[in-house]
Amino acid sequence: MHQAQLEPVLEVVKLAAKRANETLADVNLAVYPGDLVVVLGAGADLLVDVCARRPKSGPTSGTVRYRGEPVVERGRSSGRGRGRGREPDRGRGRGRPRVLPANVAIIDKIPGVLPARSGQDAIVETLALKGINVSPRHVSDMGDALELGDLLRASTYEIAGSELHLLDCMRAVLEAPSLILAVDPWPRRMRNETVREKWYETLAIAAKAGAGVLLRSATDDLDRLARVYPPANALMFHFGGYELVA
Repeated sequence: MHQAQLEPVLEVVKLAAKRANETLADVNLAVYPGDLVVVLGAGADLLVDVCARRPKSGPTSGTVRYRGEPVVERGRSSGRGRGRGREPDRGRGRGRPRVLPANVAIIDKIPGVLPARSGQDAIVETLALKGINVSPRHVSDMGDALELGDLLRASTYEIAGSELHLLDCMRAVLEAPSLILAVDPWPRRMRNETVREKWYETLAIAAKAGAGVLLRSATDDLDRLARVYPPANALMFHFGGYELVA
């Protein structure tokens, strides 16, 4: 997918950051339209948090760009004085956050869908609160494609937590974003592996439609993901660096 005419939707340049037991050092990463990039290991959570502009996750150096525009960058000044032509860094050297673009969707460990009488209503009403109008038929069509019609008809009060994660993933994809930043909510072992695979299939719909996807995974489940979306690749982070593993 890395064609010369394509601009990356997400670009991480010489990023360094540190938080508790997680460290990033000189990370360079580009996510292009249609990419599904998985990050694993120590530092992977921190990378996604920096890209999503989460509190206390600013870089100590480097820049995160969305379609060429910085959304997070480390200022040239430490806050003790003013840098030339740049506003000082504030907050003990943390990176200066910019506004995260509206067409970036985030999938977190806690499902972000409203409780409702049906899964379909939960998705439609959650998106309406974000100012996104999606017809129930559009949601139903996605459910049919994923063979999740029963889930969309069930009340959110009656379904399992893992199924709420599926609804939340569908919500993010139906936002029609240019970029999805996702945190895999699944434990290493699950009784119902079908749910995990459906979650991957839902993310693959976004990538096939041209969105870039950056996925932090807690499980080394790359074979399953590759079956769902063969272009997927992965980076394994570890103390001192990172490497391409698939």
